[in-house]
Amino acid sequence: MKKDKATAQWILYAESDLALAGQKRTSKKILYETLCFHCQQAAEKALKAVLIFYDVHFDRTHDISLLLRLLKSNGVAIPKAVEQSKTLSDYAVTVRYPGDEEIIDSKEFKSALKISKQVLDWANLEINNEESSLFKKQTK
Repeated sequence: MKKDKATAQWILYAESDLALAGQKRTSKKILYETLCFHCQQAAEKALKAVLIFYDVHFDRTHDISLLLRLLKSNGVAIPKAVEQSKTLSDYAVTVRYPGDEEIIDSKEFKSALKISKQVLDWANLEINNEESSLFKKQTK
């Protein structure tokens, strides 16, 4: 099925971004800003996979808040842990280029990594119609 293939591809790309971010900072040449960009990309692509799974159209965007609103308006319950991914949107553009970026430290990066992992885990659960007690508790 075309939808299943597209959903799987978006998840694969999300997993790739998360894997890159998860390698962490092994050199001073690897910026926390770049790692946070990959965290944002992982969350964005995971949310888009869920949108595709539910046949919800979306325009090209890096705005995670918009993706979450689309999911909610189509009846998808969003756990609190996934709601936190809104904070990752700034990493899509602002921190990618020198000049106007804010400086990211290891604490902020670890938070972004945790959030993006939660989004990807939830997306996989949602797509596979599995339920996790962690996300059940958070949505109550």
